[in-house]
Amino acid sequence: TCSDADLTGYLNTAIAACEKYVDDIINRRSVTQTWLSGVAPFAIRYSFASDLTAVTLNGEDVLSEWSLLQGGSSSRLIRADYGGYCLSSAQLLATYSAGYQQCPSDLLLAIAYAGLEIYKLYQYGADTAQVTKEVVTGIGTVEYDIDSTVGVLPPKSTQILDMYRRIGI
Repeated sequence: TCSDADLTGYLNTAIAACEKYVDDIINRRSVTQTWLSGVAPFAIRYSFASDLTAVTLNGEDVLSEWSLLQGGSSSRLIRADYGGYCLSSAQLLATYSAGYQQCPSDLLLAIAYAGLEIYKLYQYGADTAQVTKEVVTGIGTVEYDIDSTVGVLPPKSTQILDMYRRIGI
C-alpha cells in the first residue's frame, strides 16, 4: 500500500515525464516566458495559453499595453493597440496560464500508465537501466543515444503521447 503523498509523488513524476516527452505543458499552471529580441506579435511557447497576469519590459510593468491573441492551441503576445513593436536590447517577460483546462481522457490514461510504471520502480525495485553500449567481439561496438524519459514511460504511454508530441517547435 501507498500513502496519498507517495501516490501524488508518483503521479507528479509521471506528469513531468509526459510533459517532457510531448515538449509542452499538460497540467495547467502559470509560466513565465522571456523574449530578448524579435518583432511583435511574439509566439507563446506553450499550448492553450490564457490569463495573462503580468508583462514587464526591462522590469517595468506594461501589462495594460499587451494582450494574448488566441488561435486554437497556439497563441501570440500582441500589443493591446495592435501596433507593432520591435524588441532589441531589452527583456520582455510575460506570465500566463498554459496547459489543458480539462485534460483529455487519453492523456490521463498515458499519465496513469506512466504513474504505474514509476510505482513499480519504487515499490518493487524494477530495473530500468538502459543498455547504452553493446560490444560484440570480432564485430564491433554500438552506442545508443537513450532519451532520459525512456524507461519511465512505458510503450502504452508513448503511443498515446505521440499524438500530442511537438517536435522542433
